[in-house]
Order: sequence, then structure tokens, then C-alpha cells
Amino acid sequence: MMTSLKSLGNRLKSFSRPRLGRKPVVTSKLRRGGLALGFGALLSGCQSSSGKQTDNYDVPLRNLAWYSHKRIGVAVHEPLLTLPKENGVRDLIRTEFDSVTPENSLKMKDVSSEEGRLDFYMADRLVEFAQDNNMVVRGHTLVFAQDAEVPQWLKDKVERGEWGQNEVRDWYVNYINEVVSHYRTSIYSWDVVNEAYDETGRLRQNFWTKYVGQDYVKLAFEAAHQANPTAQLYYNDYHLVAVGSDHKLKGVLAQLTQLKGAGVPVHGIGLQGHMTLGHANDLDDVRRRLQLIEAAGFKFQFTEVDVAISRDPRWADLLDRQADQFSVLMQACLEFTTCESYTIWGSTDSNWWGERLGNRRGARATLFDDHNQFKPAYLGVQAALLDGYLKSQQD
Repeated sequence: MMTSLKSLGNRLKSFSRPRLGRKPVVTSKLRRGGLALGFGALLSGCQSSSGKQTDNYDVPLRNLAWYSHKRIGVAVHEPLLTLPKENGVRDLIRTEFDSVTPENSLKMKDVSSEEGRLDFYMADRLVEFAQDNNMVVRGHTLVFAQDAEVPQWLKDKVERGEWGQNEVRDWYVNYINEVVSHYRTSIYSWDVVNEAYDETGRLRQNFWTKYVGQDYVKLAFEAAHQANPTAQLYYNDYHLVAVGSDHKLKGVLAQLTQLKGAGVPVHGIGLQGHMTLGHANDLDDVRRRLQLIEAAGFKFQFTEVDVAISRDPRWADLLDRQADQFSVLMQACLEFTTCESYTIWGSTDSNWWGERLGNRRGARATLFDDHNQFKPAYLGVQAALLDGYLKSQQD
């Protein structure tokens, strides 16, 4: 294995970006070898034939993912792209990831906060950042099934009786067409509809079912495809695989299979992956659910991976368990050619959505801590990628 590791390091060095000067947070488990995925080699370096240690190969995640034909992405809190002081987070993002997802700036209530005007300013900044750094962009999300995500001006027009179903339906189709057309050459993949189905797999009844119709999911995919026939179109949801429910997954698969059978361009399923240690994932369970998705004829992406933990006296143990959970989903992704990408939902702990919104204050859910230092979770993902590469070379 050491020979393969050294060979990999030499091959990647030729195009690796310079790494930031960060040191890992090392727990006792990692010092003992951790996770059985080669952490010892990653932390301690390789041994030459003389037995002397050489520098370990500090390879960004994006380079390792490239060797496995995967994208490794991150959701970006868009103000980080324009703030004069962002403490090096932009460098971290451009170094480690080759895919970015806008956290909020492409949600409908942000794009269409005022009637008659679409605001692309922040999303355009993200696209520019991605293009400058050889990244791709995932679009999130055209339609969010929660009523709280519907633009307030639109709800007001309906409530006042100024618009009925025909007007809302026309606006809905035109909105999707305009947004996708605006990013026709710059966004390769869209979460077209987000969280439309309940825990039984049935369509949630909401503003869209009432004022667009029970076919609003179908209509969204068709409008997006018409605007950009080359874009990859995904349905995105939680509780499908990570912290998953077989009941919900099978229900959603039945709904999407029916749409696809009717010619609706549903290309894949986005698997959110918001996790806690109280609902740990077993690799065999994850693998089995992914096999169901693949058998139904859909590609998939892990789209919103985070693992929330809180500081307490067992902090080192919690960090190791967090690393396990990040690693499980990456290992699963690497086993399937139909898994296209793996996206972390947040660049650092201090920029994680739960911390900023205050509803999960104090939780630590990403690969990097408040000071941009990488955690055992980072090493879990890195080691899974390295392990996947080495296995592929043995096949």
C-alpha cells in the first residue's frame, strides 16, 4: 500500500494546487490509525525503503475525487464572496473543492423578492468565482415545496384575489424558464424541486398544489428541460438514504418512476445527508438504498452532507464518530458509477447554516473548524477517496 500511496502522491503533485498552511485536529483514535482507511499513512507520511519517513502527500480533496471520477463540492454562503474580510475561506474553497452550490441565492424567494424583477447578483458572483477556479456549479433550487419559500409578493397577490391559478401557473413556468435560461451555459445540474414528498412518499399539499396544480413537479422539470436541454435535472430531498426511511424512499421512487415513464426529464435524485450522531448510518443500509435508486434507473448525488455535533467532555470521541459518518457516505458514493458528486453543506463550522441562523448554535457540522483547521471529518473523506482510488487500481 505504501508504494501505491507514494505513486499516487507523485502523480498528483504535478497538478496539485498549493495547500493552505493548516494542521489537522488529531484525536487519539487517529493516532492509533483510525477508521481502518489508511489514516496512519496520511498523518505520518510514507516510509522509504530505508525506513526513513518522507513528507506526507498533502493532496486536496478535489484532486483525489478527480481520480475517482467524482465531484467534491461545497455549499457556499454567498456573502463570503464579497466580504473584504472572510478569513481565508475563499482560499479554502478554491483549494479543496471542484463544485459549488449556492446556499440561498437561487432560492425563489431570494431571486424574486420583488414582483417584476429577478435578482441574480449574488448567484452571478458565485458563478464567476467558480469559473475563475475551474469549478462547476449546481443550481439549488428552482422550486422549494415549503410555503415559507414562496415569494411574499406572490402570496399577497393571490390573497388579494388579483391572481388565480392561471396567472400563478403561467408565472411559475416563466420563472423557471428565465432562471434556467440565464444560467444555460454556467450551471450544469439543477435541484429542480426540493422536498415535495412527505414521509410516506405522497405529494405534500402546499401553495403550489393549490395554485399551480397537482402536476407542479412535472411542470417544473419540463420547463427546466425546455430552457436547457443539456442540464442534468434532479429531485432533491431528505430521509431517503442518509438517516433514511425505506418507506419514504420507495414512495418517492414510485412517484419519480411514474413521471419518468411519462417522458418527464427526471435524470437523478439528490440525497441531502443532514445527519446527527443519534441517527448514525450503516454502510450496508446506505448501499442497499442506493441499489434501489440505481435499479430504478436514476443517477444520484449526495447534495447536502453535514453531521451536527456539540462540544462536550467527549469531544474527541465525537469528532471520530463524525468522521465515520462523513466517510460512510463517501465510501458508498465511490462504490456506484451512478453517484456523480458529494457536496458538504457548509464550508466551515462558523459558516454552517445552523450556526448562522442560531437554531443549532454551538453545533459543529462540517469538515473544517472555526479557524479553517481541518478536522478528523476531513481526513475521513480524504482517506475514503484514497482508499477508493487504491482499490480501483487493484481491480
